[in-house]
Amino acid sequence: MRSKFGANWHATLVVVVSLGTIAPPSNSQEIALARFSTPAQLMAMKQNFKVMDTRRRGLLGTYTNLAFEDTFDTLSIADANQPATAAKWFAPGHTTYGWAAFPSLTSSPSTYTLQDGMLRLRMQQVNGTWYGAHLSSVNIKDEGFTFSKGYVEVRMKVAQRIGGWSAFWMTSLDSPTTGMHGEIDVVESYGAAGHYGYNSAIHLWPGPHPPAGASQVHWAAGVYPRTPVATDDTFHTYGCELTDDWIVYYQDGVETSRVTRGAEWNDSPYRLYLTVAGGPDRVKAQAVSPVDMLVDSVRVWTP
Repeated sequence: MRSKFGANWHATLVVVVSLGTIAPPSNSQEIALARFSTPAQLMAMKQNFKVMDTRRRGLLGTYTNLAFEDTFDTLSIADANQPATAAKWFAPGHTTYGWAAFPSLTSSPSTYTLQDGMLRLRMQQVNGTWYGAHLSSVNIKDEGFTFSKGYVEVRMKVAQRIGGWSAFWMTSLDSPTTGMHGEIDVVESYGAAGHYGYNSAIHLWPGPHPPAGASQVHWAAGVYPRTPVATDDTFHTYGCELTDDWIVYYQDGVETSRVTRGAEWNDSPYRLYLTVAGGPDRVKAQAVSPVDMLVDSVRVWTP
């Protein structure tokens, strides 16, 4: 199997994960997280969460432990009901969102396959019904791979056709104190240029069994730079660093945005997701089957 990063991959790896502590640039777009209960407060947060003026390279921390790796030389996927030891990924692993249902692992034709040494997640229309694909690093019992602090990255080519909603994202387990869970969208892309483009975002979601007095308001903030990178029909690396204080987003090794990591994002570990769904609703009639998302590798480094 070929090296997925070329001849200098090992040297590049050392540089990426061992840069040490770097002070935040003075003109970075930084915001403090809190619970926003009014539309005005939420709008103010969204306005502050922007692409950074400075394109800083290098991580804030040093991470020497390769805690998770999948280069998709083989397909390691199990049904979501299987034990954590069955595979690296589980399907479907999430209830359907968007307009393409997430099928079981044994659906035919399959939406989970290998192609040229990479993972191919396919959204397709079969007998008039749209099906997407969703993988989780934990099974239905939340058993599997999770992490709380470190750096995660994916090398992938997002779906290029209209209607393909590609994503590499994470959600935390429900908080033991608030009942809520955090969502960190490392990269989202709505296929075809002009339809939102490349996006990173954060969410807080109410839990199914909240403690007394806990907030039940869902809120989110995102950055939509509308860059052509996500739809240029090539591979890019999208990363996210979780420190005690920061959630930092990276694209091709360059920081794009950051937010402070409040307590709501700090008290439960995160699971990984790879998804191609159908969205947004307004382009469904224009979607053409099949729509493919290709993933070359996923890695997580921890301290």
